[in-house]
Amino acid sequence: MITSVEAYLDRLFDLLAGGGARGRRVLLEAQAHLDEAVERAMVAGVSQAEAECAAIARFGAPEQIAAAHARAGALPFGAALGRVFAAAWLLSGVAGV
Repeated sequence: MITSVEAYLDRLFDLLAGGGARGRRVLLEAQAHLDEAVERAMVAGVSQAEAECAAIARFGAPEQIAAAHARAGALPFGAALGRVFAAAWLLSGVAGV
């Protein structure tokens, strides 16, 4: 199980290798989302380690994100990426409640 954002992003990078500019954008969006989730949790008093574990759990496994990226080739990039991150936001919102 991946427990740090850095390790998560490393794994996602490996899975997106060869994804070109689209893969790079997925990686950057994932990093921004995870960093924001960790920061919000830490402001609420959660330790960094716990915040990272929770953010990763809500975001989904890197294999899921990479698979969604691969399937998204048939859709316009913005629509596919939007679906992936909308689902992640929904899950993080539900988990936050």
